[in-house]
Amino acid sequence: MSNHLNDEQIQSYLDNQDRFDKTYIQEHLKTCTFCQENLKEYRNLYTALNTDSFPALPKDFSTQIVSAISNPQESRWQFFESGFIIAFFLFGISASLYFVNPLPFIANVVSNIIGNLGEYATKFIPELNGGLPIFIVAIVIFLLVEIIDKKILRPRL
Repeated sequence: MSNHLNDEQIQSYLDNQDRFDKTYIQEHLKTCTFCQENLKEYRNLYTALNTDSFPALPKDFSTQIVSAISNPQESRWQFFESGFIIAFFLFGISASLYFVNPLPFIANVVSNIIGNLGEYATKFIPELNGGLPIFIVAIVIFLLVEIIDKKILRPRL
């Protein structure tokens, strides 16, 4: 006999299944030391699997799993989400204040609002002293953060 038994034949023989010719397997095992060794290893494996004790699961294990799936905890991003929004907002404000001297601007805006409400729009843009792009960038950053927050991070269910 030049062919050895394959793993499926040995396992079937150990499981007492009738998928293969048992007499052929028994005759082969009488003469083939290689297959005898494989059979011995499989018997040792079967014995080890039957004697090993597996930890018992708690009775409410399935309930715990289902509740953990249905009530997921907040992710790290959700935990730091408010901090990121505040940080982006403060970054936009600080970048605007870095390029625009706010004190004369605030004083002029308050006096314009109080003094002449009708001319407010015509005086607001020149009072920025060229800082209008930075002011617009700060507003755009704030709006982008809000869009990301509302549309991407918290999609409607």
